[in-house]
Amino acid sequence: MRPTKRTAMIPRIPLTRNQADQSKWWGRHRQTKLWRTEILVAFGRRAVPPKKAHVDITVYRGKSQDPDNLVASMKPILDALVKCGWLTDDNDAGVVLSVREVPYTKLQDRRTIIEWEAADGA
Repeated sequence: MRPTKRTAMIPRIPLTRNQADQSKWWGRHRQTKLWRTEILVAFGRRAVPPKKAHVDITVYRGKSQDPDNLVASMKPILDALVKCGWLTDDNDAGVVLSVREVPYTKLQDRRTIIEWEAADGA
């Protein structure tokens, strides 16, 4: 039986929504590819995604964002989870998303923690 909960600590943080909007298309594409690589290294590839999964993302960032920008900045991470087979889709039918920010005290404490759990026991 496969473990139903996975956790990964990734030593980078996603761009804020404002940073992503101000960058060119190739900058956003580069970020998406980097997150896909990080997810592949941390979780690997999954052949059959579950119908629904719980994803908890904790970002250790120096300056906090407002709630709607915080969730919007997770788009590259969710896209990477879909592409690697850990989510069927990044809509409400495929994922229960929980995102929070924690302030850090030192620059080297910047990181993203992703916790994934299959909601249907797959």
